[in-house]
Amino acid sequence: MMSWFQVSKDYFRGLCASEDCLGVVEWRLEAGGVGSDYCGNCKEKICKISALGELARLGQKYDQV
Repeated sequence: MMSWFQVSKDYFRGLCASEDCLGVVEWRLEAGGVGSDYCGNCKEKICKISALGELARLGQKYDQV
């Protein structure tokens, strides 16, 4: 399961973990004991991709019924 955490102002604010992104860290994503830091724009992209993947998985599940 993935969990998002908004970082506090005193959290280390480096650059976003996404390749070629120079955004300032606003969010931390943790999954399976591993975490990475992302800017707000990349967080939104990750959430959309995750939601689309879940919809596709559910669609496949219903197609198999």
